[in-house]
Amino acid sequence: MVAVQRALHKVAISTFLSREFKHDETNRAWWTGRWYGRGLGTHVMSQPAREFIVKIIELSLWSSDLIVAHIVLFVLSVPLIIPYFDRLHATALCESFTKLLIHDSDTDTWIVWLRPSKQIRAPLYSIKQKKQRRWIVSLLSMIICVVAVIDRMRRWYNTGQSSSFLLRSSSF
Repeated sequence: MVAVQRALHKVAISTFLSREFKHDETNRAWWTGRWYGRGLGTHVMSQPAREFIVKIIELSLWSSDLIVAHIVLFVLSVPLIIPYFDRLHATALCESFTKLLIHDSDTDTWIVWLRPSKQIRAPLYSIKQKKQRRWIVSLLSMIICVVAVIDRMRRWYNTGQSSSFLLRSSSF
């Protein structure tokens, strides 16, 4: 269905839409609502209709891409539940693409993917390194919180209101 919709959009684009102006003034005129004084000349009467069709096609293509992306996401999320599926996948790729791109000097073969025994694993940190990493994370988290509070106080001070600034919703 998406392919049919995309094909219809391509036909509509190639047959009904004229070339776009280089300076992007029609897009700016569309979003601001000011069509006169944009340098469109005699095209000022036809450009709103053209831009309307362009926006419909762009949003339709975007929505079809969103639907396809979610379908792919849901289909590919199923293997994530299966334990060690990544190793099975890597092994399958090694077996099916043994003569592409990367030369493995140990076995004198060409492979595209790392074998399960050669896969990159998460680093093993010593207790001292773990402690140091936790300390860095907690320190940076505190710094971020302090900066957020200072920014909120600055915004409160600049508005000139004297009620509690912590109880108000933030406007980021």
